[in-house]
Amino acid sequence: MALHAPHVLVLGTPYNEDGTPGRLQPATDRFATELRERYRVPVERVDERHSSREAGARLIEQRRDGTRRRRIQRADIDNESAAIILQRWLAGEGGGSSG
Repeated sequence: MALHAPHVLVLGTPYNEDGTPGRLQPATDRFATELRERYRVPVERVDERHSSREAGARLIEQRRDGTRRRRIQRADIDNESAAIILQRWLAGEGGGSSG
């Protein structure tokens, strides 16, 4: 038995500014299905709009206030975006389950 067995997976879902599905939505849907089938747990979807922009702003602020010293790289923004998406889900902003 695994020590860490999640009961749900959280996946950012791309939407356009007007709330319509983004061009990557079909790929995201396939990925959600693969995750659900592979791990046999629900996959919760969260609107990821503006998460990268918000992540970049957070990291810039950390540089400004001195809590972050090294340069911001794309991977840093991706990691912070993932944290934002998870925070949104924890705050109840999930877009529903795909399984």
